[in-house]
Amino acid sequence: MADPITDEQKNAIYDVLVRALGALGDDYHRENFMSHWPACKEFRFQGILGFGGKIHWRPSWGRPHYAYVSYYPENRQESLDAAVAEANKTIATIIRGTP
Repeated sequence: MADPITDEQKNAIYDVLVRALGALGDDYHRENFMSHWPACKEFRFQGILGFGGKIHWRPSWGRPHYAYVSYYPENRQESLDAAVAEANKTIATIIRGTP
């Protein structure tokens, strides 16, 4: 079964993870993301969010699939919450084409 998102969208999403959340931007980590996500449903990229920094892929019954970033609640900080909220908004736009 084909991925429900394109490689172009996955690349754009990884760019968001790198720029906004400090994921490693080298070819090895990008290729790992490209080859495993969204099939793996959760991809741990860490970055500024620490070990708990992950992007999730969720199917929605009768609605388009969606993705979101999360991190461990014990690491919560207002600045990180703001960065995650902005990244999630951008990722939603990449997937759906609208905010």
